[in-house]
Amino acid sequence: MLYRTVFKKWARSIKATFLYPLILCLLSLQIESQALLASETEVIVSSKYPVDVSFMTVDLKYSEERGVKICEVQHGINSTFYGNQFIHGEPGPIPINFYHSLLQYHDRSWTTIRYFVRSKISSILIKAPEWSVLNDTKAIANDPDFQYRASLPVDDPYDIYSYHGFLAVKPRDIGDYKTFKKKYPGIIPLDAATHPYWGDKYKMTKLFSKDETLASYKPKWNLYAKKYTKSLANEIIDDLQSDIFVIKPRGAALRKGVIIVDRENLDSTLKYILNLSNKLRNDPDKSYNYWCRDKFNSFLVEEFVESDPLAVAHLENKIYQPTLRVAFLLVYNNQTIEVKFLGEHWQLPPYSLTEGGTLNDIHMSCGEVPYFCKIDPELMEEVKQQLSVALHLLYQQMLVEQY
Repeated sequence: MLYRTVFKKWARSIKATFLYPLILCLLSLQIESQALLASETEVIVSSKYPVDVSFMTVDLKYSEERGVKICEVQHGINSTFYGNQFIHGEPGPIPINFYHSLLQYHDRSWTTIRYFVRSKISSILIKAPEWSVLNDTKAIANDPDFQYRASLPVDDPYDIYSYHGFLAVKPRDIGDYKTFKKKYPGIIPLDAATHPYWGDKYKMTKLFSKDETLASYKPKWNLYAKKYTKSLANEIIDDLQSDIFVIKPRGAALRKGVIIVDRENLDSTLKYILNLSNKLRNDPDKSYNYWCRDKFNSFLVEEFVESDPLAVAHLENKIYQPTLRVAFLLVYNNQTIEVKFLGEHWQLPPYSLTEGGTLNDIHMSCGEVPYFCKIDPELMEEVKQQLSVALHLLYQQMLVEQY
């Protein structure tokens, strides 16, 4: 079964190489030279999804002592890849690798004009002859080629090559997965298996607790009711046994609401963010004022973990506390899992470890130029080996969770 899948990928790749313009051929060679598609496979017994392709990212810490520790897992379209572009030039390897990776499977795909804007992938797809980038999902549904391909028969529902194209839209536009598949049997909606975990960090984090090995790749964490009590800080300290903690809202993005705090200031911080006040509403720091808008009735707290410190040449060799962002595709085909790495970069906080500032200032990445840098290739290979194990286990949980 695995041999058949690999052969089909090879055949499709060669076919694409001869059909596309010279520039795309050159880009394909660049991808191969970067060893883009590092992958492994693992047999899955059963899943509610016959096939799936999901575009994801992780933010992680890495140290020689503790290895990979995954802080965040999120959908690729919700991520910005400014660091990838800063290091390699626009559009960066991640958008290019995403585009070519999907071409290995199908030469027709659809999306909306706003879907990939944040990740900068839309600038490539708009120019690509294989993609239709339309105004909205209604325009996609009315597209004659989409209607034709969506209605074509699927010879083997477990074989990704038996389908006739991809659709990349938000979960609300897909609606119920079973209903979508009945209406458009020939189309694979991207991120279908990961859609249920969209917009709620707790749902994603909870998956780590379902497997002992998978749990070892995640910092210790717990969920707490969003109600201040005098005993809450001590409860968190007892649960997580850490000196520094990361407070996270369940539904925020772009570092909103995330607070790194030591045990001495944990109680006062919880009291401040959980007892709403005008002072909190007017706080200029989005890590704090976000809590006035948070809609969930609970929140997450993790133990704080560090990467090995990093000297950054273009920032005067100052020492930073980095976080690694990795983009990848999760592919479920012929009842096997494959992880395809698309690109990575270090993200840095706005202050070095010697410059002082709050814990947020010296430990939380800011996502702005020039606070990015490239990871050492040998170190990245070690990260990939460990991360592949974690992602296989995590994806398996997603595939079977709602079976």
